[in-house]
Amino acid sequence: MSKQVAYLGPKGTYAEKAAHILSKLANFQTPIFVPCNGLHSVIKLLAYNNCDAAIVPIENSVEGGVTTTLDALWKFPEIFINKAIVLPIKHALISDGELSNISEVLSHPQALAQCSEWLSENLPNAIPLPTNSTSEAVNMVKGSKFRAAIGSKSLIQIGGLKELAFPINDVPGNCTRFVLLSKEANSNQANIASFAFSLISNKPGALLKALNNIADFGFNMSKIESRPSKRELGEYIIYIDFRKAKVQFVHELVKWSGIDKLPKGSRILDVGSGIGGSSRILAEYYDFNVTGITISPGQVKRARELTPSSLNCNFQVMDALDLKFEDGSFDAVWSVEAGAHMNDKIMFADEMLRVLR
Repeated sequence: MSKQVAYLGPKGTYAEKAAHILSKLANFQTPIFVPCNGLHSVIKLLAYNNCDAAIVPIENSVEGGVTTTLDALWKFPEIFINKAIVLPIKHALISDGELSNISEVLSHPQALAQCSEWLSENLPNAIPLPTNSTSEAVNMVKGSKFRAAIGSKSLIQIGGLKELAFPINDVPGNCTRFVLLSKEANSNQANIASFAFSLISNKPGALLKALNNIADFGFNMSKIESRPSKRELGEYIIYIDFRKAKVQFVHELVKWSGIDKLPKGSRILDVGSGIGGSSRILAEYYDFNVTGITISPGQVKRARELTPSSLNCNFQVMDALDLKFEDGSFDAVWSVEAGAHMNDKIMFADEMLRVLR
């Protein structure tokens, strides 16, 4: 059965382009695309089981998070993000009239904001008028000599309109992340995730404690923002994006360095081990005997707390320039970032070579 995919219409929007790409990435066979008026309509179709998937913008590189989408993800916890894509956004000024006669500029609020500097410099007296989509704005300016719309160049063909200026983005690298939403969770297949939470109590250190838990699991937090909870003033929902970059990064370095060819039980020295993220990965996935060292007693304490007893890892407080190991104690040295922070890099290198077999 063909999947019904809702998106912010009408036809010709960036959302439609994203819908086609994301549906292909999701392996939808002959999807049926359903254009909607407004993001609320798109999300409600999915929330009330009137479509199989929804394509919505969630973040813009200039204007930040798309609040309608963020609020909906909190309101409807049964909706999940399944796929994501980033599209470059290049806006054109489109009209039937001439630039000198334009007194009103129509577009989606995000598009108007993304071109606000250009408008203030080139059309300072024009009134910005928000619409549900860039495509709707283009339809509304057909036949008008004093109205212009902001949208994709692909919309110019609608009604025989013409391009007055391109590109008019304030930021050349403007791009938007679109996501495919559905009621099917795919958390086991993803290496990128988004989640939201609210704090039980508003007290000093509450947010820091929550963020420390994310760091303890080795997740790389790439974005954090907040939205009002709509329950009471001063209460917020925290939205976070993170990825399991630590695991992937370690695997890639292991392969690149060739230490994956070492036999199980090989002794690895992890210099600058922090709270032990890399050490645990090396021990768990490659069955290495890992010793992690750092100059921070607090990090060693936390590393020991986070490391299961079944893993062959131990952690010690030690200066990398004055190692307490005998010559030839290790089969390999794992040092990703420590070297850059050493005052005497030659001494550091000598110590690493000394403890290698």
